Amino acid sequence: MTRRTAAVAAFLLAAVCIIAVSGCAGSKGTEVLNSPELIRKEIVEIDSDIMNLEEMYKAKLTELQMEESADSRREVNRMWIDLEHLRSRKTALEERLAELEELSRG
Repeated sequence: MTRRTAAVAAFLLAAVCIIAVSGCAGSKGTEVLNSPELIRKEIVEIDSDIMNLEEMYKAKLTELQMEESADSRREVNRMWIDLEHLRSRKTALEERLAELEELSRG
């Protein structure tokens, strides 16, 4: 597999992961936000998505360093934004989980 093919495959996998995360977050909605178990499960899924996307981001960044192009730069920027979105979602879920745990103790 060539570097370019591997990079394209990695990018497509990242896109699928992000679409899946976005779809899950949208469809679960209130149910997730009120269930500590579902929140923990989603946090684990997001952690996995973050790790996968970080690996793809690093690969794309390496490719960009070898071959500078506007398309590659846009892909790298898009991946960074997607990573920030996932991290933000994870933080919000962790905060909600802490709130629910506090309510169950009190």
